[in-house]
Amino acid sequence: MASPSAGHPQEQKPGPAAGEMSTLDRYLVAGLENQATTIYMFPGSCITYRVGNKLLKVPNTNLTPPQTLAIAMEILPQYMVEESVLEDKRKVLDRTKSCNFSYSVQGVARFRVHLFRQRGSLALCIRVIPHSIPNLSTYQLPDDFFQLLKGLRGGIFVVHGLARSGKSSLLAAIVDHLNSSQSRLIAVLEPTIQFSHRNNYSLVSQREVGSDMLSLHDGIAEALHQDQDVIILDELIDEESFEKVMEAVFKGITVFTAIGTHDVEKTIQHLLNFKPTNRQLELINDLMTYLRALITTEMNTDPAGKRFVSTTYHPGNLLNSILLSKRTELEQKSSSQRSSFEREDSTSSVDHSWFENE
Repeated sequence: MASPSAGHPQEQKPGPAAGEMSTLDRYLVAGLENQATTIYMFPGSCITYRVGNKLLKVPNTNLTPPQTLAIAMEILPQYMVEESVLEDKRKVLDRTKSCNFSYSVQGVARFRVHLFRQRGSLALCIRVIPHSIPNLSTYQLPDDFFQLLKGLRGGIFVVHGLARSGKSSLLAAIVDHLNSSQSRLIAVLEPTIQFSHRNNYSLVSQREVGSDMLSLHDGIAEALHQDQDVIILDELIDEESFEKVMEAVFKGITVFTAIGTHDVEKTIQHLLNFKPTNRQLELINDLMTYLRALITTEMNTDPAGKRFVSTTYHPGNLLNSILLSKRTELEQKSSSQRSSFEREDSTSSVDHSWFENE
Protein backbone atom coordinates (compact mmCIF):
# COMPACT_ATOMS: atom_id res chain seq x y z
CA MET A 1 0.00 0.00 0.00
CA ALA A 2 1.57 3.28 -1.12
CA SER A 3 2.26 6.20 1.18
CA PRO A 4 -0.60 8.73 1.34
CA SER A 5 1.78 11.49 0.33
CA ALA A 6 2.40 9.78 -3.00
CA GLY A 7 -0.28 10.22 -5.65
CA HIS A 8 -2.73 11.90 -3.29
CA PRO A 9 -5.83 13.33 -5.05
CA GLN A 10 -4.84 16.92 -4.24
CA GLU A 11 -1.15 16.31 -3.59
CA GLN A 12 -1.46 17.52 0.01
CA LYS A 13 0.94 16.09 2.54
CA PRO A 14 -0.04 15.03 6.05
CA GLY A 15 0.58 17.42 8.93
CA PRO A 16 3.79 17.74 10.93
CA ALA A 17 2.87 14.90 13.28
CA ALA A 18 2.70 12.41 10.39
CA GLY A 19 5.94 10.70 11.41
CA GLU A 20 4.38 9.67 14.70
CA MET A 21 1.22 8.26 13.08
CA SER A 22 0.46 4.79 11.80
CA THR A 23 -0.02 4.32 8.06
CA LEU A 24 -3.78 4.10 8.58
CA ASP A 25 -3.86 7.34 10.56
CA ARG A 26 -1.91 9.15 7.84
CA TYR A 27 -4.52 8.15 5.25
CA LEU A 28 -7.32 9.28 7.54
CA VAL A 29 -5.65 12.64 8.18
CA ALA A 30 -4.93 13.07 4.47
CA GLY A 31 -8.61 12.51 3.79
CA LEU A 32 -9.46 15.10 6.42
CA GLU A 33 -7.09 17.62 4.81
CA ASN A 34 -8.80 17.04 1.48
CA GLN A 35 -12.21 17.79 3.07
CA ALA A 36 -13.38 14.19 2.71
CA THR A 37 -16.58 13.36 4.56
CA THR A 38 -16.20 9.58 4.21
CA ILE A 39 -13.24 7.27 3.60
CA TYR A 40 -13.80 3.86 1.99
CA MET A 41 -11.43 0.91 2.33
CA PHE A 42 -12.74 -1.99 0.25
CA PRO A 43 -10.73 -5.08 -0.71
CA GLY A 44 -10.00 -5.11 -4.42
CA SER A 45 -10.16 -1.32 -4.69
CA CYS A 46 -8.07 1.75 -3.91
CA ILE A 47 -8.64 3.80 -0.77
CA THR A 48 -11.36 6.25 -1.77
CA TYR A 49 -12.36 9.66 -0.37
CA ARG A 50 -15.82 11.16 -0.75
CA VAL A 51 -15.31 14.88 -1.32
CA GLY A 52 -18.58 16.68 -1.97
CA ASN A 53 -20.41 14.59 -4.54
CA LYS A 54 -17.24 13.04 -5.96
CA LEU A 55 -15.35 9.84 -5.16
CA LEU A 56 -11.57 10.39 -5.35
CA LYS A 57 -9.36 7.31 -5.46
CA VAL A 58 -5.84 7.37 -4.02
CA PRO A 59 -3.54 5.86 -6.70
CA ASN A 60 -1.43 2.80 -5.91
CA THR A 61 -3.41 1.87 -2.80
CA ASN A 62 -5.27 -1.19 -4.07
CA LEU A 63 -6.23 -3.13 -0.93
CA THR A 64 -6.25 -6.90 -0.48
CA PRO A 65 -8.50 -8.86 1.91
CA PRO A 66 -5.56 -9.48 4.31
CA GLN A 67 -4.88 -5.73 4.37
CA THR A 68 -8.47 -4.76 5.25
CA LEU A 69 -8.40 -7.51 7.90
CA ALA A 70 -5.19 -6.00 9.32
CA ILE A 71 -6.79 -2.53 9.40
CA ALA A 72 -9.82 -3.94 11.23
CA MET A 73 -7.50 -5.71 13.71
CA GLU A 74 -5.68 -2.43 14.31
CA ILE A 75 -8.75 -0.33 15.16
CA LEU A 76 -11.21 -2.84 16.66
CA PRO A 77 -12.16 -1.42 20.11
CA GLN A 78 -10.90 -3.28 23.14
CA TYR A 79 -14.41 -3.60 24.61
CA MET A 80 -15.37 -5.87 21.70
CA VAL A 81 -12.73 -8.47 22.57
CA GLU A 82 -12.28 -10.51 25.75
CA GLU A 83 -8.49 -10.41 25.85
CA SER A 84 -5.89 -8.11 24.39
CA VAL A 85 -4.41 -10.70 22.06
CA LEU A 86 -4.37 -10.90 18.27
CA GLU A 87 -5.92 -14.37 18.27
CA ASP A 88 -8.96 -13.11 20.16
CA LYS A 89 -9.39 -10.15 17.80
CA ARG A 90 -9.23 -12.47 14.82
CA LYS A 91 -11.90 -14.72 16.36
CA VAL A 92 -14.19 -11.73 16.85
CA LEU A 93 -13.67 -10.56 13.27
CA ASP A 94 -14.18 -14.07 11.88
CA ARG A 95 -17.75 -14.09 13.20
CA THR A 96 -18.46 -10.40 12.63
CA LYS A 97 -20.89 -9.59 9.82
CA SER A 98 -21.05 -5.87 10.62
CA CYS A 99 -20.50 -3.49 13.53
CA ASN A 100 -20.14 0.20 14.32
CA PHE A 101 -17.66 1.95 16.58
CA SER A 102 -15.69 5.17 16.89
CA TYR A 103 -11.98 5.71 16.30
CA SER A 104 -9.74 8.65 17.12
CA VAL A 105 -6.49 10.03 15.77
CA GLN A 106 -5.25 11.59 18.98
CA GLY A 107 -5.42 15.37 18.93
CA VAL A 108 -6.58 15.47 15.30
CA ALA A 109 -10.05 14.05 14.64
CA ARG A 110 -12.65 11.39 15.43
CA PHE A 111 -14.14 8.95 12.98
CA ARG A 112 -17.27 6.80 12.87
CA VAL A 113 -16.41 3.34 11.56
CA HIS A 114 -18.83 0.93 9.92
CA LEU A 115 -17.14 -2.45 9.50
CA PHE A 116 -18.93 -4.96 7.28
CA ARG A 117 -18.44 -7.93 4.98
CA GLN A 118 -18.69 -7.95 1.21
CA ARG A 119 -17.81 -10.96 -0.96
CA GLY A 120 -16.69 -12.68 2.22
CA SER A 121 -14.01 -10.10 3.09
CA LEU A 122 -14.01 -7.19 5.54
CA ALA A 123 -14.54 -3.65 4.27
CA LEU A 124 -14.61 -0.32 6.08
CA CYS A 125 -16.69 2.81 5.65
CA ILE A 126 -15.15 5.52 7.84
CA ARG A 127 -17.06 8.78 8.28
CA VAL A 128 -15.21 11.90 9.36
CA ILE A 129 -16.57 13.63 12.43
CA PRO A 130 -15.81 17.36 12.15
CA HIS A 131 -13.30 18.55 14.73
CA SER A 132 -15.43 21.46 15.92
CA ILE A 133 -19.10 21.43 16.87
CA PRO A 134 -21.20 23.61 14.53
CA ASN A 135 -22.74 26.72 16.07
CA LEU A 136 -26.51 26.39 16.32
CA SER A 137 -26.93 29.89 14.87
CA THR A 138 -25.55 28.69 11.51
CA TYR A 139 -28.62 26.50 10.96
CA GLN A 140 -30.92 29.51 10.49
CA LEU A 141 -33.60 28.16 12.79
CA PRO A 142 -36.41 30.56 13.78
CA ASP A 143 -36.58 32.55 17.02
CA ASP A 144 -39.51 30.38 18.12
CA PHE A 145 -37.16 27.41 18.40
CA PHE A 146 -34.63 29.31 20.49
CA GLN A 147 -37.44 30.48 22.77
CA LEU A 148 -38.45 26.85 23.27
CA LEU A 149 -34.85 26.00 24.17
CA LYS A 150 -34.80 28.75 26.78
CA GLY A 151 -37.77 27.31 28.64
CA LEU A 152 -37.61 23.55 28.13
CA ARG A 153 -40.57 21.92 29.84
CA GLY A 154 -40.41 18.37 28.57
CA GLY A 155 -41.59 17.07 25.22
CA ILE A 156 -39.97 15.53 22.18
CA PHE A 157 -38.12 17.20 19.31
CA VAL A 158 -37.41 15.09 16.21
CA VAL A 159 -34.57 15.84 13.80
CA HIS A 160 -35.18 13.91 10.59
CA GLY A 161 -33.55 13.54 7.20
CA LEU A 162 -31.85 11.10 4.87
CA ALA A 163 -28.46 9.52 5.56
CA ARG A 164 -25.58 12.04 5.66
CA SER A 165 -28.00 14.96 5.90
CA GLY A 166 -26.44 16.44 9.07
CA LYS A 167 -28.79 15.11 11.76
CA SER A 168 -26.01 14.20 14.20
CA SER A 169 -24.25 17.54 13.69
CA LEU A 170 -27.46 19.43 14.46
CA LEU A 171 -28.05 17.39 17.62
CA ALA A 172 -24.47 18.14 18.71
CA ALA A 173 -25.05 21.85 18.06
CA ILE A 174 -28.18 21.74 20.25
CA VAL A 175 -26.20 20.07 23.07
CA ASP A 176 -23.45 22.67 22.74
CA HIS A 177 -25.98 25.53 22.81
CA LEU A 178 -27.66 24.22 25.97
CA ASN A 179 -24.30 23.42 27.56
CA SER A 180 -23.01 26.96 27.00
CA SER A 181 -26.13 28.78 28.17
CA GLN A 182 -28.09 26.71 30.71
CA SER A 183 -27.61 24.65 33.84
CA ARG A 184 -28.96 21.25 32.80
CA LEU A 185 -28.19 17.58 33.31
CA ILE A 186 -27.85 16.19 29.78
CA ALA A 187 -27.43 12.56 28.69
CA VAL A 188 -26.14 11.99 25.14
CA LEU A 189 -26.76 8.41 23.97
CA GLU A 190 -25.16 7.30 20.69
CA PRO A 191 -24.37 4.14 18.74
CA THR A 192 -20.87 5.63 18.46
CA ILE A 193 -19.71 8.81 20.20
CA GLN A 194 -19.05 11.50 17.65
CA PHE A 195 -18.60 15.04 18.94
CA SER A 196 -17.01 15.38 22.39
CA HIS A 197 -18.74 17.73 24.84
CA ARG A 198 -16.86 19.28 27.76
CA ASN A 199 -18.89 20.23 30.81
CA ASN A 200 -19.70 23.94 30.82
CA TYR A 201 -22.81 25.40 32.44
CA SER A 202 -24.40 21.97 32.08
CA LEU A 203 -23.24 18.54 33.19
CA VAL A 204 -23.06 16.29 30.11
CA SER A 205 -22.69 12.51 30.15
CA GLN A 206 -21.89 10.78 26.84
CA ARG A 207 -22.51 7.07 26.46
CA GLU A 208 -21.69 4.75 23.57
CA VAL A 209 -23.34 1.43 22.78
CA GLY A 210 -20.93 -1.39 23.56
CA SER A 211 -18.40 0.45 25.70
CA ASP A 212 -20.78 2.30 28.07
CA MET A 213 -24.19 0.63 27.69
CA LEU A 214 -25.62 -2.52 26.17
CA SER A 215 -28.11 -0.74 23.91
CA LEU A 216 -29.81 2.62 23.35
CA HIS A 217 -32.92 1.19 25.01
CA ASP A 218 -30.89 0.35 28.13
CA GLY A 219 -29.29 3.79 28.08
CA ILE A 220 -32.69 5.53 28.09
CA ALA A 221 -33.95 3.25 30.87
CA GLU A 222 -30.89 4.07 32.99
CA ALA A 223 -31.22 7.81 32.28
CA LEU A 224 -34.70 7.68 33.80
CA HIS A 225 -33.05 6.86 37.15
CA GLN A 226 -30.56 9.75 36.94
CA ASP A 227 -32.91 12.76 37.22
CA GLN A 228 -31.91 13.95 33.74
CA ASP A 229 -33.27 17.21 32.31
CA VAL A 230 -32.47 16.42 28.67
CA ILE A 231 -31.84 13.20 26.74
CA ILE A 232 -30.22 13.34 23.30
CA LEU A 233 -30.84 10.11 21.39
CA ASP A 234 -28.86 9.91 18.16
CA GLU A 235 -31.00 7.17 16.64
CA LEU A 236 -34.59 6.07 17.24
CA ILE A 237 -35.17 2.78 15.46
CA ASP A 238 -37.22 0.36 17.57
CA GLU A 239 -40.42 0.13 19.57
CA GLU A 240 -38.64 -0.58 22.86
CA SER A 241 -36.59 2.62 22.64
CA PHE A 242 -39.66 4.62 21.64
CA GLU A 243 -41.58 3.29 24.66
CA LYS A 244 -38.78 4.51 26.93
CA VAL A 245 -38.61 7.87 25.13
CA MET A 246 -42.32 8.44 25.76
CA GLU A 247 -41.89 7.34 29.38
CA ALA A 248 -39.17 9.99 29.75
CA VAL A 249 -41.39 12.62 28.13
CA PHE A 250 -44.28 11.79 30.48
CA LYS A 251 -41.88 12.39 33.39
CA GLY A 252 -41.11 15.91 32.15
CA ILE A 253 -37.76 15.14 30.48
CA THR A 254 -37.02 16.84 27.15
CA VAL A 255 -35.91 14.39 24.44
CA PHE A 256 -34.17 15.29 21.19
CA THR A 257 -33.88 12.38 18.77
CA ALA A 258 -33.11 11.60 15.12
CA ILE A 259 -35.01 9.52 12.56
CA GLY A 260 -33.84 8.64 9.05
CA THR A 261 -36.90 9.88 7.16
CA HIS A 262 -37.16 12.97 4.99
CA ASP A 263 -40.85 13.68 4.45
CA VAL A 264 -42.77 15.23 7.38
CA GLU A 265 -45.90 13.09 7.00
CA LYS A 266 -43.81 9.94 6.63
CA THR A 267 -41.87 10.90 9.75
CA ILE A 268 -45.10 11.23 11.75
CA GLN A 269 -46.33 7.92 10.34
CA HIS A 270 -42.98 6.39 11.29
CA LEU A 271 -43.58 7.51 14.88
CA LEU A 272 -47.10 6.08 14.82
CA ASN A 273 -45.81 2.76 13.48
CA PHE A 274 -43.89 2.22 16.70
CA LYS A 275 -47.29 1.26 18.14
CA PRO A 276 -49.77 -1.38 16.89
CA THR A 277 -52.78 0.02 15.01
CA ASN A 278 -55.14 -0.44 17.95
CA ARG A 279 -52.94 1.88 20.08
CA GLN A 280 -52.21 4.57 17.52
CA LEU A 281 -55.22 6.75 18.43
CA GLU A 282 -53.87 6.98 21.97
CA LEU A 283 -50.40 7.80 20.63
CA ILE A 284 -51.77 10.55 18.38
CA ASN A 285 -53.27 12.24 21.44
CA ASP A 286 -49.91 11.97 23.23
CA LEU A 287 -48.00 13.41 20.27
CA MET A 288 -50.44 16.31 19.99
CA THR A 289 -49.53 17.12 23.60
CA TYR A 290 -45.80 16.41 23.64
CA LEU A 291 -44.40 16.69 20.07
CA ARG A 292 -42.76 20.12 20.13
CA ALA A 293 -41.27 20.28 16.62
CA LEU A 294 -39.80 18.43 13.67
CA ILE A 295 -36.63 19.75 12.06
CA THR A 296 -35.83 18.54 8.55
CA THR A 297 -32.14 18.44 7.60
CA GLU A 298 -30.84 18.29 4.05
CA MET A 299 -27.27 18.28 2.76
CA ASN A 300 -26.62 20.71 -0.10
CA THR A 301 -23.58 21.81 -2.06
CA ASP A 302 -22.79 25.43 -2.94
CA PRO A 303 -21.34 26.50 -6.34
CA ALA A 304 -17.81 26.11 -4.96
CA GLY A 305 -18.51 22.47 -4.06
CA LYS A 306 -18.63 23.08 -0.30
CA ARG A 307 -21.30 21.11 1.53
CA PHE A 308 -23.71 22.71 3.98
CA VAL A 309 -26.80 21.65 5.94
CA SER A 310 -30.11 23.41 5.34
CA THR A 311 -32.99 23.01 7.78
CA THR A 312 -36.77 23.39 7.71
CA TYR A 313 -38.56 23.96 11.01
CA HIS A 314 -42.04 22.53 11.61
CA PRO A 315 -43.55 23.71 14.94
CA GLY A 316 -45.90 21.58 16.99
CA ASN A 317 -49.05 23.57 16.21
CA LEU A 318 -48.64 22.92 12.48
CA LEU A 319 -47.90 19.23 13.12
CA ASN A 320 -51.18 18.93 15.01
CA SER A 321 -53.12 19.41 11.78
CA ILE A 322 -51.34 16.37 10.31
CA LEU A 323 -51.98 14.40 13.49
CA LEU A 324 -55.68 15.35 13.39
CA SER A 325 -55.86 14.08 9.82
CA LYS A 326 -54.22 10.82 10.89
CA ARG A 327 -56.70 10.51 13.75
CA THR A 328 -59.65 11.03 11.40
CA GLU A 329 -58.29 8.34 9.06
CA LEU A 330 -57.94 5.87 11.93
CA GLU A 331 -61.40 6.66 13.31
CA GLN A 332 -63.01 6.21 9.90
CA LYS A 333 -61.16 2.95 9.38
CA SER A 334 -62.21 1.74 12.82
CA SER A 335 -65.84 2.75 12.17
CA SER A 336 -65.81 0.97 8.80
CA GLN A 337 -64.46 -2.20 10.39
CA ARG A 338 -67.17 -2.09 13.08
CA SER A 339 -69.89 -1.66 10.45
CA SER A 340 -68.52 -4.55 8.45
CA PHE A 341 -68.45 -6.73 11.56
CA GLU A 342 -72.05 -5.80 12.44
CA ARG A 343 -73.23 -6.69 8.92
CA GLU A 344 -71.48 -10.05 9.13
CA ASP A 345 -72.99 -10.66 12.56
CA SER A 346 -76.52 -9.92 11.32
CA THR A 347 -76.28 -12.62 8.65
CA SER A 348 -75.82 -15.21 11.34
CA SER A 349 -79.57 -15.02 12.13
CA VAL A 350 -80.19 -17.19 9.05
CA ASP A 351 -78.23 -19.96 10.65
CA HIS A 352 -80.14 -19.51 13.93
CA SER A 353 -83.47 -19.72 12.09
CA TRP A 354 -82.37 -22.93 10.42
CA PHE A 355 -81.72 -24.46 13.82
CA GLU A 356 -85.04 -23.11 15.09
CA ASN A 357 -86.87 -24.76 12.15
CA GLU A 358 -85.20 -27.98 12.96
